[in-house]
Amino acid sequence: MNKKDILNIISELNKKQTETISIECKSASKGVPEKFYDTISSFSNTIGGVILFGVEEIKEKNITHFEIAGVYDVNKLQKNITNLCEECFEPVIRPEINIIDIDGKNVVAVVIDVLNANKKPCYYKPKGLHKGSYIRVGDSDDNMTEYEIYKCISYRDNVEDDLRAVVKATIEDLDENLLDEFINKYTENKPNFSKYSRENILLKAGVITKVEDKIFPTVAGLMVFGEYPQQFFPQWFIAATVVPGFEIAQLGKVGERFIDNERIEGNIATMYEQTIKFLNRNMKMGMRLNSKTGLREDLPEYPIDGLREAISNLLLHRDLSQYKERVYSKVVVYKNRIEFRNVGNLYGDNTIEKIKIPEMNVETRNETMVRLVEIIRRSYRK
Repeated sequence: MNKKDILNIISELNKKQTETISIECKSASKGVPEKFYDTISSFSNTIGGVILFGVEEIKEKNITHFEIAGVYDVNKLQKNITNLCEECFEPVIRPEINIIDIDGKNVVAVVIDVLNANKKPCYYKPKGLHKGSYIRVGDSDDNMTEYEIYKCISYRDNVEDDLRAVVKATIEDLDENLLDEFINKYTENKPNFSKYSRENILLKAGVITKVEDKIFPTVAGLMVFGEYPQQFFPQWFIAATVVPGFEIAQLGKVGERFIDNERIEGNIATMYEQTIKFLNRNMKMGMRLNSKTGLREDLPEYPIDGLREAISNLLLHRDLSQYKERVYSKVVVYKNRIEFRNVGNLYGDNTIEKIKIPEMNVETRNETMVRLVEIIRRSYRK
């Protein structure tokens, strides 16, 4: 980072009249600032950023501007930053420290890289994990919530929420016919599996699990094979709605708030099929004649394959953690689009940019549930 970079950043801040999600300014003209550990943590946990020491934020008559004031003691500040990052954070932070002279005044630019997902959260050890973990929201360093910390730790420690036991359920809450179909397909071409009992096969597949020698369905097992999973997770349904306008708040011609709505429940397969039916009855259909056969062909308003993929993602990749047990998924049909609103943010190191690249490998949430559904689908295709 050089003088031109710093001047460009300050110019951009003055245009916006505010710090940003990745830029923080700290006054250091009278000594080392008392507090900036929260910004180091938040940059590490969000998208990374730059802390500019020696650039002051000045507010005058409701106008905010930033100007270079310089750093009082560069050597002391640099040592303070280095020691802080090495001794007071878990994991250790290795910042890039740049000292830039601008018109006789020193600015210290500290570049903090975002951590890999398997190393988060970065927290300030003197305050502990739950009070010392921060995330960047706009220009603010906010304490991470319990759920945000859990997401980081569960990913880092490879916690699989779809494999946790549903201790209020029993194996009798699973559909016997679906289990039979699954076992036949799962053991196909696996001669060694003939020596295992039905219970052991289901244990190995992740359909059930043991807790203190008692057998319980896993979350994945219940959601894929359960007769009525909402008995145990009432909010794990899809709220499907058709609204009359382009936004939720718009009313129809006679004041109606929605044209159609349905609470879609059941196991994964049931919710999938019911959601498809809901969308089919609320989609416009065009028609054309096949030039070769002369037969009529229906033209759905939206591509069916795309809708099926979206519904599959909605059902299979929702956040199944205990923190999100009271949140349901949504499908909203507007006049000009369909929105699928799932539970949980992007998983692990996944980004929007990665997902857009077809050949890019993305990480999968709920791998066991995805695998079980794929085996069941193969039995249907056969």
